[in-house]
Amino acid sequence: MRKYLVALGIGSLLVLSACGEGENGNGAEEADAEDTDEGEESEDENGDEEDEDEDEDEDIDDLDQTFSVGETVDIDGYMIEVTSVDEVEGEEFESPADGNVFTAVELQLENESDENVSYNPLDFSVQDGSGNIEGTTIVTSDDELSSGELAPDGETSGTVTFETPEDDDELILIYEENLFTDDTVEISLED
Repeated sequence: MRKYLVALGIGSLLVLSACGEGENGNGAEEADAEDTDEGEESEDENGDEEDEDEDEDEDIDDLDQTFSVGETVDIDGYMIEVTSVDEVEGEEFESPADGNVFTAVELQLENESDENVSYNPLDFSVQDGSGNIEGTTIVTSDDELSSGELAPDGETSGTVTFETPEDDDELILIYEENLFTDDTVEISLED
């Protein structure tokens, strides 16, 4: 078994080093040649990219607020609306811990952009009044939000469920589009 692991490790290193040589060898020379040929065009393109980044930052700044139930959040054409918030009962094998309830958040998702948009219930979490942030809870439901993609002009709806403290009126739904950024949207679940 030990020989197998050593051979696997050496093989992995060889593959990685072969990939690295291709990028550093001819690729670097080609990139230098492109830089000298394109010269001013590269500067213009970089300037345009900076402008696009500034526009994206402005969109994020617009989302730097807490929304309410019934308000539609527009994230570059991806529309998210919390349409209702209800406490739901568990079933025989699904019940919240003592002092907690299941909170079902009904969502309406629409894609008004020109590109497909992915959606996933794992993009949502809830923060309670004590500051604890929890992910979704799996509760058997006919209208549970699944994951998928919305084509332009597509829409879907469904429920995401969380286990939350009973009588907590400070719940905040958090949408995090990308795990690699800190950009989030917050929606207060107060009625």
